[in-house]
Amino acid sequence: MSKKATISTLILFFVLYGLTGICFADATELLAQAETYKTNGDYLQAEEIYKTIVKDYPGTGDALQAQKELVILYNKIEMNIYSKAALDKLTADFETYSEPNDVAQALFDIARQYEWSAKYKEANAVFQQIMDEQAQSWYVNRANLAVARTNIMSLIESGKEQEAQTAFGQLTVEFTGHEDLPQAIYDIGKRYEWSHEYEQANNIYLQLVQQYPESPWAGKAPLTVVRTNIVSLIAAGKDTEAQAAIDSLVLNFSGNPDLPEALDNIAHRYEWTGKYDKALNLYEQIAQQYPESTYAGTAEMEICLLYTSDAADELDGVD
Repeated sequence: MSKKATISTLILFFVLYGLTGICFADATELLAQAETYKTNGDYLQAEEIYKTIVKDYPGTGDALQAQKELVILYNKIEMNIYSKAALDKLTADFETYSEPNDVAQALFDIARQYEWSAKYKEANAVFQQIMDEQAQSWYVNRANLAVARTNIMSLIESGKEQEAQTAFGQLTVEFTGHEDLPQAIYDIGKRYEWSHEYEQANNIYLQLVQQYPESPWAGKAPLTVVRTNIVSLIAAGKDTEAQAAIDSLVLNFSGNPDLPEALDNIAHRYEWTGKYDKALNLYEQIAQQYPESTYAGTAEMEICLLYTSDAADELDGVD
């Protein structure tokens, strides 16, 4: 073979396999590739792989997974019309799928993503879809509680404090013994945090510890209460006290698997209040001290964004 032909063959190989791997990978490998692209923020690459799976493996569990990920991806990048269209396609393509629990799980995952994006109307519509169309699935019971939970979150977001408290009381009574109730209580506490209702958030966390002390969600509460107090100090402009509390947090919860997430939350709070130098220091701490954590990659991305954003001028001279 001539040198020119050899080079041409190598180029073709890299185009078909080396650069994408799409042509020769099976669906499971493709899903893993897409997840890597998505984690790294390469959303267009991830989108193309998911579309390839849906096209080449129609009616399979892998296609169901890929279609679900498309809905979630479009929601993440705020392409809401595309997200709704992808959801409609999933519903149509898998209307008679042989594993209804798998479809219900996919819909539940999508609804949770909407919920985490504070799109409570969209979340409740999908939870209701599970109850209406997947009646034989055990996810119906989970969706029932989820509707009540997201309604409470919507009330909190709207500032309807008394209505939210009443609905929360009803939730804890109506769903006593439900396996998802401790997590629901924890999630509602976080919603109060996002609304800067720190005292109310901590009351929720303490109630969780008292009523469900054996729950893994109650196990998160001690660190969460400290984190909430730190965020409250930041919001009040008490930076010296906040830094002392952060130092104490790192010391007292060393080895806790939730510590990187807590530091990430605090760093974001600094960023939202325009204290970019303090946010940067925390992101660097996460990246350096917790390299195996999923938050290390997020921290590195945030560091790059800070240095390339309007905040860059304020970071000159930061070590």
